[in-house]
Amino acid sequence: MQQEFANRPGVAVVTGATGGIGAAVARMLVARGCRVVLAYRSDATAAAALAAELNALPPTTAPSVVAGPSGPSGPGAGRNAGPSTTPAGDATVHATGFTDHGDGARTHGTTHGTMRGGDTGDGDGGGDGTADGRARGGEAGDGLAPGGDGRRGLRAVTVRADLTDPAACAALMAAAGEVHTLVHAAGPHVPMLHLSRVEPERFARQIAQDVLAAFNIVHAALPALRASHGSLVAVTTAATSRYPARDGLSAVPKGAVEQLVRGIAAEEGRFGVRANCVGPGMLVDGMATRLIASGELHERALEAARANTPLRTFGSAVDIAEAVCFLAGDRARFISGQKLDVDGGYGA
Repeated sequence: MQQEFANRPGVAVVTGATGGIGAAVARMLVARGCRVVLAYRSDATAAAALAAELNALPPTTAPSVVAGPSGPSGPGAGRNAGPSTTPAGDATVHATGFTDHGDGARTHGTTHGTMRGGDTGDGDGGGDGTADGRARGGEAGDGLAPGGDGRRGLRAVTVRADLTDPAACAALMAAAGEVHTLVHAAGPHVPMLHLSRVEPERFARQIAQDVLAAFNIVHAALPALRASHGSLVAVTTAATSRYPARDGLSAVPKGAVEQLVRGIAAEEGRFGVRANCVGPGMLVDGMATRLIASGELHERALEAARANTPLRTFGSAVDIAEAVCFLAGDRARFISGQKLDVDGGYGA
């Protein structure tokens, strides 16, 4: 299990990689031998820092993955806290690329910069791509080389993309090259509102940033996943199994995403593609901190969430990452079209 992805050709693409869940998934994938493309919307600084963290590891060192403490600072009942910290929409795409040099190595550049040996790319303000924001186009040791050991191959590179733009999603997947896994952990911020208070324009925006973005990236990824007999894992919410009041802007769009994933499982299984969902419940990290700070999640709501959870505690992004990596890996080779809620028993 520790290096279950080490012998897979290609990479895993993680959307929402700068969010709490996305970052935890990326760390765990790398810990298990995977090379990752960190797709993000706008936070280039956070993306570069995560890539630097993963690429700075010694050759055989895996990232330390430790679950956060359980406590009263979790989200409301059934809330998908992690991916909502990384909205899907963005104004531009700054997609990175890998150049095959014929020796099994790839170097990393950007679609909006000219990459020559020794040149520095514009990197969208620093950090787009290699951890230091540069792409050295003639050096084989700087790419995502198969079996890269941290000196000859990067474990992680970054891509900035607007998932609501189909062309941007196509550019992202083209930049990634050979892909064995897509983890879709991106999604918009979800305010806690009763549906009666949601204006139609707000609802339409939520659908576009959540459902259409998911369709766009899945559509773009299908050719690569067919070629690799790969796996799709979408992070949704436990709220589609047991609806909590004021969570309609999460439960409704994520319900559509789950049906999309089921459809992919039913139609793409003939090509060897598996598709599953993970539904986070109450977490101590991710969007919860923002909702608590805004007052949308007050102490009374937190206590109610705890009382509605049989385990009487909240989870963490690492708990979600464990489920995602399981479903993406070979141990789940006969599992497709399913949703695994990681919610402390909330949906029981």
